[in-house]
Amino acid sequence: FKIVPFRYKPTATKGFFASIWAKKTTYQSNSFFIHNSLFAFQILYLFQKKSFLKTFTLV
Repeated sequence: FKIVPFRYKPTATKGFFASIWAKKTTYQSNSFFIHNSLFAFQILYLFQKKSFLKTFTLV
């Protein structure tokens, strides 16, 4: 079962989370949690930039 319209998203997100899990070994647990949340917000903003600009007003 594959979702064709969103076929491009799983590869990008999988590569991103793979890099994050690779960086998990270098960071400690608490600092990794903080970096993971910050990176997640940045990546989600980059991926859904247009939808965010339509719905939210980010500075």
